Amino acid sequence: MVHFMKRVISNTIFSIVLLVLCMSTGCGGGGANVLPPLPVFVPGSISDTERQAAISEVEALFQTIVGQPNAADQLVKKMKTMSQFATAEICQSGDAIGWFKDGIMYAVFTTDVLPPFNSNNQTVPRNNSREAQGRDLTGEPTAYLINAFEPARPDVTTAVANQLNTKLYDTTIRSGTVNDFMSIRNAGLLFVHAHGIIETDNKRINRFWYATSERPTFAHNLEYKQYMDSGQLSIGSGPSYDAQGHITIVNKYIITDQFLRDVGTTFAKNATWISQSCSSYNDVMLKVFDPSTGFPGVANYAGWTNFEDSDQSTATTLFTFDRLLGNFAVQPVETPKPAPLTIAEMQLKLKSTARPGSSLTYGKSVTEYGPSEFRFASASSSNAPTIIPSIESASVNETDQTLEISGHFGSASGAITLDGGNLTLQSWSETLVKVTKPSADHGTLVLRSLGGASAGGQLLSNSYNFAGLGVVINPGSVALNKLATQAFTVATLTGIIPNGAKYRWTVTGLGKVNNGSQVLTTTPTATYKAPNQDTSDSLKVEVLSSANVVLATATVSVVVGQNQFMFTLSPGAGWPENVGTHSYNDGEGQSYTNGSNHDVYNLEYNIDTTDPDLHGRVSLVFELLHGTPLAAGQVIDQALNNSNPTLIGFSFSTARYLNQPYDGNGYYDITGITTTGKMTILSASSNTDGSKSISFSLMVNKSDGSPAITGSGSCRIVQFGP
Repeated sequence: MVHFMKRVISNTIFSIVLLVLCMSTGCGGGGANVLPPLPVFVPGSISDTERQAAISEVEALFQTIVGQPNAADQLVKKMKTMSQFATAEICQSGDAIGWFKDGIMYAVFTTDVLPPFNSNNQTVPRNNSREAQGRDLTGEPTAYLINAFEPARPDVTTAVANQLNTKLYDTTIRSGTVNDFMSIRNAGLLFVHAHGIIETDNKRINRFWYATSERPTFAHNLEYKQYMDSGQLSIGSGPSYDAQGHITIVNKYIITDQFLRDVGTTFAKNATWISQSCSSYNDVMLKVFDPSTGFPGVANYAGWTNFEDSDQSTATTLFTFDRLLGNFAVQPVETPKPAPLTIAEMQLKLKSTARPGSSLTYGKSVTEYGPSEFRFASASSSNAPTIIPSIESASVNETDQTLEISGHFGSASGAITLDGGNLTLQSWSETLVKVTKPSADHGTLVLRSLGGASAGGQLLSNSYNFAGLGVVINPGSVALNKLATQAFTVATLTGIIPNGAKYRWTVTGLGKVNNGSQVLTTTPTATYKAPNQDTSDSLKVEVLSSANVVLATATVSVVVGQNQFMFTLSPGAGWPENVGTHSYNDGEGQSYTNGSNHDVYNLEYNIDTTDPDLHGRVSLVFELLHGTPLAAGQVIDQALNNSNPTLIGFSFSTARYLNQPYDGNGYYDITGITTTGKMTILSASSNTDGSKSISFSLMVNKSDGSPAITGSGSCRIVQFGP
């Protein structure tokens, strides 16, 4: 693994050297076209004592040349002169390989360069006490995290374990001994951080090798003899920091992908295997998906195509788990959070997301040997594109009145909640969950997949902001002249109107919709026609499914006539006795020019009523600069402020007491609203008698910005004074 220390060899020189070495000695691994045959090995031809003496001699030379660009070449030449070795070569991954006379391979990790020593890199001892328990679930919540490097190296296993535990994985951190690799059972997730090389075994079969953390001993050599004789376990030497920060050369066992098969490694259904190792994405490891020679259960595999820088690969690992688990905390963060990424989406994110402060993406590492990519591959038969349950969409099924939740959930059902309340499960599959349609048409969905009998075994999905079907009618409430027509159209606020939907329009009042009081349409537009008399009508639309189930409704008011006004006061508007909708048809308007060179328009309604249950007089006043013509589309968005007489705007007010309309001095007791809002002129025309007729809409806001008053109306305005 390439770390922080920079090699001086250039890409071109390395390519030439490696090509020459491959041609002369043969490179192990999947990339060589022609491999020279290995010599005939003689089992038992050297003793463990002789083997260890040879290793110590090679390590002594390596100690003096570690980090040099031609270290591998020097070591191969050295091993070829030693009697314990039958031959030596440089493998495809660039490491020096020697073959002992008895057929046991010896590797020197010349591509593994140490980062500068930093005691802060040292991690706390890893806890191996939690034993994973298998469960039947997509992305089985049984995780093994193996870090086979010494504590001075960057180690993400603790950080990743914390993320996995939050999502309720059963997570086991292992230190990377041979026994750790031998004890992987029913893994839903396997992560390995270890040095990796590509070289054949002693039968010239291409293999990928992980370096373990375990130092060889004569006793262990005897224990592992069958695997050493078969060529699936061997010994390698590489640089390491001791406790004082000195570089020493240490030897450790190395194992092949075939070793993992031989010792009975098993994976749960739809498992994911991730390698933070040099050259770990290769033809050998992609055979994990082979149904006959691979690892049954593995659905996804990821690794590096070439050498990778430790700093960069560590950041990539953290980014990958952050996105796959749906945390979205690693920079650059995304808001709002999407669902946990699928493997395919993760591959795209790796290619497109730049590392903060770098032009490199998270999916790429660059060393002196050239670029390397972190790639995912999936089995062709995989139906598990995620490592955690994931909600991708939710919609109401209008036929059977269910809420259908699509995504990736695993086979064992768990609880589904909307804003914390349990929903009634109807059916569960790995990609579709159905619950009884909730009464609320929006909220936050959370889905859990049990994976086991206990609540502690649940895996949580990300929360999902579900929006059912909500509709509005455009335009909103309007005021129209007599006999006028107005087209109204249904628009969606939330959700999706299903194919085959119908629209049932109903008029309450004197007007007509599509020439009737009720009509059923297959398009979202209908036409209202006003009667030839003053009225205040209600127009309602119901969106129906193809099975005539009402999915959503919306209503608007239509005021007809020259002097109409309809408005609705919301709770909290300041007039609790007046909350609700009010309509008037006795309006009159006057206009004049005041001393501030403003044209003032005063519209008044409910002028002479004596009904004690209604408001007193209702007044709407707006001002424009003198000479500004009234025209459709004018917007007056500032409330009048008595302390600033030059301000253009509007005000809305009403007499609070109808049965006492005067205060004793001949004035109405008027209460006004002077917060923000908007008045819009919808139409304006001049009459033959010199008066003007307008229609308008009105919205007055509360102090928090929410609507206090909404309304619309019309009025004939007579000019007084200059």
